[in-house]
Amino acid sequence: MTPYLLLADFIATHIDPEVLANFKATEEVHDHFYDLLEKEKLGRATEAEIAEIKQFMSIEHILQLAKAKVEQHAN
Repeated sequence: MTPYLLLADFIATHIDPEVLANFKATEEVHDHFYDLLEKEKLGRATEAEIAEIKQFMSIEHILQLAKAKVEQHAN
């Protein structure tokens, strides 16, 4: 099992399914992420900003895996 799947499984089994389904980043975090993406698209993002984009994307991937596990167990 990959680290992503391991963490997703933990989240799926330890967080209330409704809470997990409704979890969303704040508008401030969302805006910051899209600002970083725009900087990257324009070639102005620093290495630290690119690393932060990758972190956001990894977290989103884990959350999507966890939500899919919850949905799979519900059906």
